Amino acid sequence: MTQQKGEALIKQLKPILDEKIIWLGYYKSEPIAFYFNIPDVNQLIKHINGKLNILGKLKFLWYKRFSENQKMLGVIFGVVPEHQGKGVDGAIILASLNTIHNLSKKYPLTEIKGIGDFNKKMILVIKQVGGDINKIHTTYRYLFDREKPFERMKPIL
Repeated sequence: MTQQKGEALIKQLKPILDEKIIWLGYYKSEPIAFYFNIPDVNQLIKHINGKLNILGKLKFLWYKRFSENQKMLGVIFGVVPEHQGKGVDGAIILASLNTIHNLSKKYPLTEIKGIGDFNKKMILVIKQVGGDINKIHTTYRYLFDREKPFERMKPIL
């Protein structure tokens, strides 16, 4: 992802972001990992009945400010290659979850989105930090050119 695309994404998500659930990992003042969560907006949107007019926006802001959001969604996660395999991935997830759940009690549930069946590393990390795996996305391919040989994506180990 380019910096420009990242900045555009942050700008779009700004109305729902909670900076307490965005984590960055550093080693010797250099960023080495990130764990990006967002509140589960579906718990807020259900109150506006699909109408994002002026009244709907006011209701959204009201519920965002005063209601208890029970779940956050882990949407983006990464560790720079030089620090992979050193436990940084599990450490940043575990530290963030412990801090978020123990200090604020705001997000008792966390759902990490988009774990593919080929991503054995992430499945292992979730198990190591004590998480339950409820859904793993299966990846399918369709070859439009039937003459090319099919090769399954190699697992991320």
